[in-house]
Amino acid sequence: MNEEGARIIRIRGNVDAGELTKTVQKTMWEQVGVVRDRSGLRDAIAEFERIKNEKAPRLSGSDIFAALEASNLLQTAEIVAWAALTWEETTRTQICNDYPASDDNN
Repeated sequence: MNEEGARIIRIRGNVDAGELTKTVQKTMWEQVGVVRDRSGLRDAIAEFERIKNEKAPRLSGSDIFAALEASNLLQTAEIVAWAALTWEETTRTQICNDYPASDDNN
């Protein structure tokens, strides 16, 4: 059995995938949205880490596709938050409150 098959077989908990998805979406909207700062990004990363350790391993397998989608969304959200934390300028598409100046050379 491959790694992905083993991951699917382990999905047998009681955490609702829809609720996990809503939590990730809410955190992304509030902390990693268009207007962001380093403190909020760190809070979001900590929340994603908590979810990853406490809830994701207990996802319900009642809807395996929703569970996989929630797990993948969580992983993607954490990657986006980490990437945003490295960004140190304001652009047309995002506002970094910690770095309000735009760099026209980028």
